[in-house]
Amino acid sequence: MYGVIVAVKDAGKEGTRSAELRISGMVGRLEKLLERKWRRKRVAKFVERLVDFQNWLFTCMRYKEAEPTNNSSERDVRKLVLARKISGCHRSGMGVHAREIMMSVVLTEMHRGNNPVQFIMNGIMQHNLN
Repeated sequence: MYGVIVAVKDAGKEGTRSAELRISGMVGRLEKLLERKWRRKRVAKFVERLVDFQNWLFTCMRYKEAEPTNNSSERDVRKLVLARKISGCHRSGMGVHAREIMMSVVLTEMHRGNNPVQFIMNGIMQHNLN
């Protein structure tokens, strides 16, 4: 299935009728997997989960911006975990929450190709003016 996804992405056919037909075919394959009797409970649960999330599994075939893997997100999280470990963690729950929000803003702006420091400064300036 991943090969089909990559082929659609490489051809730039996201959101087309062709992509939707391929999605329908893969959903059918998932449903056939669900019909099988699995000896291992963990495999059966995994297949059920795939079917439950089938509407989101193929989002990357509908939108050009969506990646077929979560590798970029994992790389972002890895940076945050390393920074947290180096800094010696946080001293309070409020500190953890504040850092999560700040890093979410910074990474979002970086992914958009914007300057996160400028974005934050603009927000502070607007807040001070109001």
